[in-house]
Amino acid sequence: MRKFLMVVFFLSCLVMSVFAETTIPSVDIKEEPYFLSLGFSFKGPGDFTVTELNIFKLVETKLKDPKPGDGKAFRCQLVFGDEVFPVKIVNPELKKFEADIMEIKGEKGVPLPIGHVSFKLQKPDKKHTVAVGKLIVTLPDKEKSGEYSLFLNELPLPSAPGSSGPAGGAGADPSGKK
Repeated sequence: MRKFLMVVFFLSCLVMSVFAETTIPSVDIKEEPYFLSLGFSFKGPGDFTVTELNIFKLVETKLKDPKPGDGKAFRCQLVFGDEVFPVKIVNPELKKFEADIMEIKGEKGVPLPIGHVSFKLQKPDKKHTVAVGKLIVTLPDKEKSGEYSLFLNELPLPSAPGSSGPAGGAGADPSGKK
């Protein structure tokens, strides 16, 4: 009788596992370029640093239901001279962008704010878009620390495969709505 009950138990477990569905959502996260730029940060006459700011929209797609998510998450990095810093975005709207410059410290990789960047977009002509703003940073090298005037040229975004144009840029809505 015991053997019979054990066989019935194992068979029922096997049948349940075959028909069981996982509740863990399977997702794919893709980065789409949102704003790519290259320019300069000026501290004073003749005192400048080459600066790059790249913003990527994180698009989450469920593998069972391939509709893209809301696209409200971003990844951003600042290249200031030869140093790369992660950036925590406060306001992703390019008309009044604001973000905190972070530095990863310690063994546990705790991000700590070391500065702030803000800009507004300007169109000096029909073809070009320039981000004009301010960058404040505190670095171990005291000569590099301080407040800078920021001038970034928007770089053309690569077209997404199968789309009719770029995924972001000066004319894009950060919410992903068209």
